[in-house]
Amino acid sequence: MPTNAERLAEVPFFALLDDEERAQLAERLDVVKLAAGQSVFAAGDPGDSPYVVRSGEVDIFFENDTGDEILERAGPGHFFGEISLLDDGPRTASARVTDDLEALEVDRGDLDEFLGLHPEAFGVNLEAEFEIARLHEKVDHMHGKILERLSNIERSGGRPA
Repeated sequence: MPTNAERLAEVPFFALLDDEERAQLAERLDVVKLAAGQSVFAAGDPGDSPYVVRSGEVDIFFENDTGDEILERAGPGHFFGEISLLDDGPRTASARVTDDLEALEVDRGDLDEFLGLHPEAFGVNLEAEFEIARLHEKVDHMHGKILERLSNIERSGGRPA
């Protein structure tokens, strides 16, 4: 299995860092282990840390009238839970482990402290990276809504509900 710093290098957001900066940040990370079926976080929870999957899988989803709508299935090397870091808001989706998970937890306080010590690490791209991630989540959410609407139309014999 790759080292924590190597795993961070696989994430486009952290690819902005050089090897030394990634190694320094990796030293600050906590490893979270959760069994399949456990919740990582729920929509509405405080967004205090994103995660990088080392092994296992997590479904990122939101609940609607017809059940759970999966937005993303995060596997090794995927970064999830980062949206709330940009807007300081609560989680916009939920995350549930589907295959025993080992993930790196990037605590907001550690990331803020790291950025305070190394402001050049992300440069002016930090906000842009978060904005792109936030827009990606919105597009995924809208895609799910469109698919749901099309399914409803199909079930009703081609008549909009």
